[in-house]
Amino acid sequence: MANLRYAEIVQQTNRTLSEYEYPLSLRQVYYRLVSQNTIPNTKSAYNSLSKMLVKAREVEDINEERIEDRARQAIESRAGYPSPSVFVQTMKAWFENSWQRYSLDLWTVFTSVLNTESKFAQVFRSGPRRDSINGRS
Repeated sequence: MANLRYAEIVQQTNRTLSEYEYPLSLRQVYYRLVSQNTIPNTKSAYNSLSKMLVKAREVEDINEERIEDRARQAIESRAGYPSPSVFVQTMKAWFENSWQRYSLDLWTVFTSVLNTESKFAQVFRSGPRRDSINGRS
């Protein structure tokens, strides 16, 4: 696959995607390219294709809506926010203007997001429970 250039893979992938009325998974695209002898049937070729198609979608060489990850579906919501800070400010205003009293509990199982959770909690004038980091409640 190293000999195969980016432009050729993108062209073949777009051609393959255009043959279907619905989005394909990365694995479906991979096996179509393998069956056309465009790429070898190896784990490294699959991984290289995955990286290449991520780049192609980021720079819009491939329509990102034409390839889907069926294992990781996003949950649709009724409201979208342009950024995390807009979400936080909107929620803060909602809590402040509500006639009811609310308590906000933030839980995480990943210590890597504790700093972000801490900043979010500070907006609501509270802080994370540090004693729960190691599984203690």
